[in-house]
Amino acid sequence: MAIIPTGKAILKMSIVLSPIIISILILLLSFMEGNLSGIIYLSGMILAQLIGFLARPFFGKSGIRPDIKDIMDTGEVTIKRDRACSIIDDPYYSQYSSPSFHALFHSFTFIYHFMAQFLAGFKDLDWIKFIILLTFWVFDANFRISSNCVYPHHYFMGIFFGLVLGVLWYYLVKDLNSNMLLKGTSDKKKCDIINSNMYCKIVEVDDTGNEISEIKFDELLHNH
Repeated sequence: MAIIPTGKAILKMSIVLSPIIISILILLLSFMEGNLSGIIYLSGMILAQLIGFLARPFFGKSGIRPDIKDIMDTGEVTIKRDRACSIIDDPYYSQYSSPSFHALFHSFTFIYHFMAQFLAGFKDLDWIKFIILLTFWVFDANFRISSNCVYPHHYFMGIFFGLVLGVLWYYLVKDLNSNMLLKGTSDKKKCDIINSNMYCKIVEVDDTGNEISEIKFDELLHNH
C-alpha cells in the first residue's frame, strides 16, 4: 500500500530542501536568460558557506549544537533534535551549529538578489520573488529553532554572516561586471502617462534601476 505524503510533510521537506531548490531555480533562470549570473551567485554562496564553516570553532561552547550541548551538560544520550535538521551531514562531523548554514544561505541570497532594488528605493521590485524568498526564510527560521536544530543566537549569527558577505559579494560583482548580478526587477520596460494627451514612453532600466534610454509613443507614431 502506497504511503501518501501529507501536506505538512511536503511543506517540511520543502523547507528543509529550500537551499537546494532555490539554488537550482536561480541557475535555471540564469541559463534561460543566457548569462552566468547564477554561476556567479553560486560561487559567492559556496565561498560564504566556507567562511561560515571555518568561523564555527571560534565561537567555542556558545556555538555547540543544542543536542550535543545537552549531552555535555547532562551526560544523558537523548534525541531532542528533529531528524530533518541534518539530512546531509557535513563531511567532517561537527559539534557546532553557529553560524547556521541555512540562515547564512537565506540571508545571503535575499540581500544579494535584491540589493540593487533596495538602493533604488524598491524601484521595479519583483514582488513575487521577494515574497517567495522571504517566505522560505521565515519558515526555515521557525523550523530550525522550534525543532531544536540550532539555538536562536546561532540562527541570528548566520543571518549576520549572510547579510555581510552578501553585500560584499554584491559590490564585488557589480564592480567587475554589473551584468552578472541577479535580476530582482519584475520588468525591464514600463509605460508611464506623461500628460492628459495620453503621450506615453517606454523606459529601459539596467539591473541597478538606472534609466538607460526611453522611447516616446508619439515619436513612434510620427515615424510610422
